[in-house]
Amino acid sequence: QYNLYFDIKDTRSRIKLRKLKEVLCLDKYDFTSQMINHIQNIHSNESDILQLTDFLLGSLSHFHRRIPGNTIKNAIIDEIQRLARNPALTSTPLCENKFNLFLFMPRKAS
Repeated sequence: QYNLYFDIKDTRSRIKLRKLKEVLCLDKYDFTSQMINHIQNIHSNESDILQLTDFLLGSLSHFHRRIPGNTIKNAIIDEIQRLARNPALTSTPLCENKFNLFLFMPRKAS
């Protein structure tokens, strides 16, 4: 069973969470919704792990969007590259068990 916590982003977050739970459970053929024990929106300042996640995602986003000038984020990226088996910070295979990156590249609208 999983407990999932998400950063509150907007006033429709609760509706989106219900749909996410439904989609995740159906994807795993969990028609009784037992796989997800609890799903909830929280403010990131209520959770140290959510703050850390926001910071790491912000650093990775900064790197991949090639935004110059943030010394702290650059230092974090340098350390991740040093420690990772994937110094280019490209998408990792699903079998990677320590640090996974899944980069989303949207298709251009026609």
